[in-house]
Amino acid sequence: MDYKRGLKSVAAIFVGLLVGGTGISLIETLGHRLRPLPPGTDVSTPEKVAALMQQLPLSAFLVILAAWFVGTFLGAGIAVRIGGRPVLLHGGLVTLFFFSGGVFNVSQIPHPTWFVVLGLLSFFPAGFLGSQLGGAGDAAA
Repeated sequence: MDYKRGLKSVAAIFVGLLVGGTGISLIETLGHRLRPLPPGTDVSTPEKVAALMQQLPLSAFLVILAAWFVGTFLGAGIAVRIGGRPVLLHGGLVTLFFFSGGVFNVSQIPHPTWFVVLGLLSFFPAGFLGSQLGGAGDAAA
């Protein structure tokens, strides 16, 4: 009987990652559609990407912040809704996964300092709020 709870937890985390990742991708795609890169933009080398990042408007970074926040919120909330208790296991692991992705992203692509700080910190309130709201229907919460 205990293995069923374990499988449910694994499934909850997997679905949370899938939903959250989809949310991030959709919002970032929307941002690219609303503000596409100029024609002929070359991102073939790290140096060219770094130069491009310095030219991006504030709105481009705000879309990424929104995507990271909303995706983590949704993913953690869904994981807790499906997996139930313990909230920290389900919502926390989803949050840490997306946080790790954000750390990797900002370590590979140069971003403004304000974005690195705000972007990486945003994962935790997003995961916390999603976890709390995802467990709101749980009688034991």
